[in-house]
Amino acid sequence: MTSIYPKIINHLIYLIILLIFIINENIYCRLFSIDDILSVPYPKSLTAASQTDQITWILNDQGVRNIWTTQAPDFNPVQLTHNTDDDGQPISQLVLTPDGANLVYVRGGSLNSAGEHPNPTSDPLGTEQAIWAISTKGGKSWKLAKGSNPVISPSGKEILFTYKDQIYVAFIDTSMEDSIPNSQQLFQARGSNNNPKWSPDGLKVLFVSDRKDHSFIGIYSRMAQKLLWIAPSVDRDSNPVARGAAPDEAPVLL
Repeated sequence: MTSIYPKIINHLIYLIILLIFIINENIYCRLFSIDDILSVPYPKSLTAASQTDQITWILNDQGVRNIWTTQAPDFNPVQLTHNTDDDGQPISQLVLTPDGANLVYVRGGSLNSAGEHPNPTSDPLGTEQAIWAISTKGGKSWKLAKGSNPVISPSGKEILFTYKDQIYVAFIDTSMEDSIPNSQQLFQARGSNNNPKWSPDGLKVLFVSDRKDHSFIGIYSRMAQKLLWIAPSVDRDSNPVARGAAPDEAPVLL
């Protein structure tokens, strides 16, 4: 006759293991909650200046988004913006001037299929997607223009950006913090013009002109005010990279 004691012992062992697991689980649950996990601040969009040891990033603290910066040699973090509410408006596309003196960024979300910007708080004043600038020394942000995808010039004094499928240019003018500096469309061209890139001397602009079933790579000369198309065809050319003193000297298409 087979003894039942080994089975009882095995069952007791399983029960003890289960009790230990339940006790430990309760202890861990008391250490932190779901709210604790969801409320942990997290940084993103780490961005560095090209000519100096200046770094910026976005910190999301329970939905409140702010921009921070730090600089060598101490790298002490400094808060640049001071938003206090979770208004649902994203901050994105951080770009530092080459010397790290100013930061350009985008506030607000892009249009949805209905042509509306996100407005999760039902702000009666409405919302927009706009490009802003702020000094990395601190102070008040100032609005440059409506749009997105800012690209800072080699001199750090201007930006290219896109708005309603066209390319615009605006000055980063720290003397106009309480007003909106004038921005202007860089040129007129068919299609959806995007992905602008400065030539190293800042005198020409390389860009993509999307014509739906094909796309061109174009070069706009600011001094001559002329457009040059690089090997236009029925293909989809995209992602241009400028090399040399000006983009028409040695363009590389990827």
